[in-house]
Amino acid sequence: MVLSQNNSVYEKKNQEESLLRREKEIQSMARASLDPLIMINGQGVINFWNPAAKKLFGYPEIEALGVCIHTLLAGPEDREKALEMMPEFARTGEGSVINNVREIQARCKNGALLDVELSVAAFEVNGQWCAVGVLRDVTERKKNREALQTAWRKAEEANRQLSMELLSLSELQQSLLPDKPYTTSCLSARGFYQPSGLAAGDYFDYLALPGGALRCVIADVSGHGARAAFIMSMVRTFFHFAANQKTPLSDMIEALNRQLIQKVGKQGDFVTLLVTDIYPENGCIEYINAGHCPGFFKDEEKMTEIEATSPLLGVVDTGYPHQRLECRGKWELLLYTDGFYECRIQGRGIFGYDSFKNLCVTLLNREVFDVDQLPGEVANCAEAIVGFDDDLTALHVSGTSRGIRTKHSYTGDN
Repeated sequence: MVLSQNNSVYEKKNQEESLLRREKEIQSMARASLDPLIMINGQGVINFWNPAAKKLFGYPEIEALGVCIHTLLAGPEDREKALEMMPEFARTGEGSVINNVREIQARCKNGALLDVELSVAAFEVNGQWCAVGVLRDVTERKKNREALQTAWRKAEEANRQLSMELLSLSELQQSLLPDKPYTTSCLSARGFYQPSGLAAGDYFDYLALPGGALRCVIADVSGHGARAAFIMSMVRTFFHFAANQKTPLSDMIEALNRQLIQKVGKQGDFVTLLVTDIYPENGCIEYINAGHCPGFFKDEEKMTEIEATSPLLGVVDTGYPHQRLECRGKWELLLYTDGFYECRIQGRGIFGYDSFKNLCVTLLNREVFDVDQLPGEVANCAEAIVGFDDDLTALHVSGTSRGIRTKHSYTGDN
């Protein structure tokens, strides 16, 4: 009997020690979190405040514990409403913020208001409802989003003005393209543009970025005529406004994609696009190929095919992660639209991508490449060409840096 009681006491002690260890582990993990973690009871009183919360809001733990969270952190517009909701939460563990993620404004110790993302979960402790909140500073993300929204609004306004001034669509569209080659001590860019009709949906551009980088863009809008030309001008205007924003390339293309889905996607329009950000000082290129024709990159070692890495724009809301190339030595980059390899050949159908790719390998291996001669080179190679039925646009960039490594490369015929 005594032995049984001793065993029971021993087991209870082990359980208590195990619970204490587990509680310490959870406390340690919560304190180590890089995101602020705050726990409150049913009255909104703070009973846990990790170091990340102190770093973000400025209140040390001793000043935060025992204080109502809404009195301490809530902005003036949210405080009264939040306090009114607490009795309901204390009774039921429910509320509009529970099991939701939302953006709010929170007040710091110095009085500044921060934009934060808040997610809250409720749980019971000894029959009392408590809640734990995870917060994240989204100030920069919100600024970038607002900057992109502003850029798009400006783009829309610019294009509304543009549509009122269309006296000569062809001449106006030509004027939107770069009027001269881009040349620096280490970079050179030159484009070719030949519409198949009065107005076209093809587009190329090169834009100097802060810090000496160069952004090169080539795009192809679905369809032909004035609508395709209008969408092209929207894309072009967006890039010009966005060039002044320090927004990551992936975020910028994702924002452009969402705007195209909203504005033109319902009509079945879409855009293929290949954009490269060239950093001559770092010897690297960041790029996104959104459903566009593969670009060609040649350096002193090999030829590389820059294949599509993401879906075309204006169809599905998805991510557009950028890819990275490391450059070495003298290099050349050729971007183009599909009109070059979709030209018709008498008795043979179309010229075809493989034939065009092999022609480009030959041309880029020459000592001098002239992008203006590309249509003539295709015609000479195809011999009995019937004609180019689509818009023709190409962009050739050359420079000097350190090299290139990618997963997809070829030399000559595959």
